[in-house]
Amino acid sequence: MHDIGKNIVKTMLVAAGIDVIDLGFDVAPETIVETAKAEGIKVIGLSGVLTVAIDSMVNTVNAFAEAGMRDDVKIIIGGAPISEAVCNQVGADDWATNPQKAVEVCSQWLR
Repeated sequence: MHDIGKNIVKTMLVAAGIDVIDLGFDVAPETIVETAKAEGIKVIGLSGVLTVAIDSMVNTVNAFAEAGMRDDVKIIIGGAPISEAVCNQVGADDWATNPQKAVEVCSQWLR
């Protein structure tokens, strides 16, 4: 496990003036949902380096749906195995394979 990409995106989001709550890596979907609910978070970023992370992303998107929050949050995914097809499979709102696009998308959503 490594979180280099996540940390780069986090740093760039903060530099763009966006508040970030970093829950770390290998976080249970329920923890992400609970934190989003408690903090009023509107944008969720999920990252994965290996294809095995895709199942976790699907589970997280489903957890937001099951909590009745899917319409309240935007979810962006990123990482090496991510593509438009994977974004559609996961049910995320958008995807990025570089930090610049992640910052651009999140900034637009938070306007």
